[in-house]
Amino acid sequence: MRKLFKNATVFINGKFEKCDVKATNETITKIASYIEGKAFDIIYDLQNFYLLPGLIDVHTHLREPGFIYKETITY
Repeated sequence: MRKLFKNATVFINGKFEKCDVKATNETITKIASYIEGKAFDIIYDLQNFYLLPGLIDVHTHLREPGFIYKETITY
């Protein structure tokens, strides 16, 4: 499936820029200031939205139910 994300604010080259992003089969294949909207299955208009990579919490604990006292930021 070919998707086009138009007018997104993207963090690229160390700064935020308005860009179009092309994705094919869930993989980003092109980022440019303008991409023609022909031959895409879905086109999203992301005016006033940010397009960012997935954000994750790299310090995650998987606890057993009932041990919520262990999930704290105090020592």
